[in-house]
Amino acid sequence: SGMIDFHRISPQSPAALAAGFILGGPVREYLLFAATLPCYAVLLVMIPGELLERGADAGLLWLLPVLFLTLALVYHTLGVAAGLTVSGKKYSNAGSFALLIIIGMHALCIFPPMSYLSITAPTVVAFGGDRMHLPVALTFFGLNLPLPLLSLLHQALLFAVLWHVILQKIR
Repeated sequence: SGMIDFHRISPQSPAALAAGFILGGPVREYLLFAATLPCYAVLLVMIPGELLERGADAGLLWLLPVLFLTLALVYHTLGVAAGLTVSGKKYSNAGSFALLIIIGMHALCIFPPMSYLSITAPTVVAFGGDRMHLPVALTFFGLNLPLPLLSLLHQALLFAVLWHVILQKIR
């Protein structure tokens, strides 16, 4: 569409361009997400006692919106990286869509370590479910980390790698 060429003409740093591609495209989705946060806060304040008795962790439930936001950021970064690195425009959308499907929906079945890059495992752990036999916490270099925090670490690593790829392609 020529959008990348137009942005290359403007005098901005590669980091500013990358941030604009990642945050500027889905800005409506981020605003809609922010609009749902008050409702989520009301729901968490009024958590039924039976949910807490079944093992739901109120502290981890407050962390879920952060996980949703960071995971959306990682997925948008993955889409930008796929769009910039695929040489043929014909397959760039299909490739990034296939990666999102594999990581997001089938992570637990195909490759269990990728479940930390989806919202499924941390949500099940936060609500106290043990249907997937997931550990509530894992040891990471001697630290006992809850699964949602370990998910944030995985997302941060993937985001850093994708950010580096995007900056290299824009330069």
